[in-house]
Amino acid sequence: MLSILIPIYNQDVRPLVYTLAKQCNKLNINYQILCFDDLSEKKNTNKKQELAFKVNINYTEMSENLSRSKIRNWLGKAAYFEYILFLDGDSTIKSKDFIKNYVSALPTEAVIYGGRKYATKKPTNTKKILHWLYGTKREALSAKKTQ
Repeated sequence: MLSILIPIYNQDVRPLVYTLAKQCNKLNINYQILCFDDLSEKKNTNKKQELAFKVNINYTEMSENLSRSKIRNWLGKAAYFEYILFLDGDSTIKSKDFIKNYVSALPTEAVIYGGRKYATKKPTNTKKILHWLYGTKREALSAKKTQ
């Protein structure tokens, strides 16, 4: 039914993955969670490797950095269920019904987008400022603005 695809770069996605798996299991749906690590720094990969040994979860470390768009293409090709949910590795799930709400919109919608929220405080890490600026202005829009 559902392939959840998560590109990773220097993020600990375990809380995100475990939350998603718990919600999918509660709904008793067929799912897979694919986590492709885009050549994170080694210090950021050790803890995530535990995901490789979980049911319905695939954690793969790429041998080269593919970039944001290429890794998403690889994830899309690796997905084997009918419906796909892309989430960024730095996402957090705020609703206990996140997957339930997503699944309830299927199959009536071709593309579902939204729900992205960024911290209101500007990041102190200068490498993250451009992503934060773009995200707050172009991605974190209300449902009315995305329709």
